[in-house]
Amino acid sequence: MNARRRTFSHFIGTTLVLLALLGVVVGCGGKKGPTPVPTLPDATVIPLTPTEGGHVPKYLPTRIPTPADMGETPAATVITVSAPPTRVQPRVEVVVSQAIGYNGPGETFAPIGVAQAGEQLIVEERSPDGQWLHVCCFAGRPGWIALKQVRPLTDLDTVPVATSVPGQSPLPTPTP
Repeated sequence: MNARRRTFSHFIGTTLVLLALLGVVVGCGGKKGPTPVPTLPDATVIPLTPTEGGHVPKYLPTRIPTPADMGETPAATVITVSAPPTRVQPRVEVVVSQAIGYNGPGETFAPIGVAQAGEQLIVEERSPDGQWLHVCCFAGRPGWIALKQVRPLTDLDTVPVATSVPGQSPLPTPTP
């Protein structure tokens, strides 16, 4: 039992010594010397004696520092770059339960998809008579929708008039 106590005491003693050494190493922080005091450009370092309050200045600037000395850009050389305003994409919202999209401006063209009530579509162009809008998209495909089936969400006066309207494509005839 006595030998056991000595071994345990030896273990505790060794552990305490190692912890103390670790504390000394960590406490040093690995610093190799004092941290240098940064000085401004054109600063003259003058060894001084303590003043009345016991303060010893580290340096005396020979001139007043400018923003450039501090790494800042003077306001006179700041260049403001402005991008042209981004064009607002004209949009409409479907106001009927289902709006059919066609591959041309009219119900005589082939249907290509359906838009549901509340769905928003981007307007790309309008028909020469202004009654149909070329929109994006019906199941990923652009198509034409009747103006009476949508509500404009943005101004449609800026929407260009279509210069080339697709030729009339006959609807497929059902086979009996």
